[in-house]
Amino acid sequence: MLVNTTHTVTVTATLVLDEREIRALDALTGYGVDTFLRVFKKHLGKGYLRGYEGGVISLFKAVDECCKPAIDSLEKARRLLKEPADA
Repeated sequence: MLVNTTHTVTVTATLVLDEREIRALDALTGYGVDTFLRVFKKHLGKGYLRGYEGGVISLFKAVDECCKPAIDSLEKARRLLKEPADA
């Protein structure tokens, strides 16, 4: 009798960001993943991200899905409260 056993380990991390950090992350990803990867590789080399491109792609997607709605909510709240953006 042959028995195959597989194990899966899943790790997640929760990152708490303030508004400045959310906006900075949104700005970093604003030109899109393809442009980011091309410029990164050109100026910093291909070795740094070797093996992590899939993670970079999914990170950009996650940032887009998370940060843009957060920024929209912040802007809406500011309009409702009529609070200056730099306050």
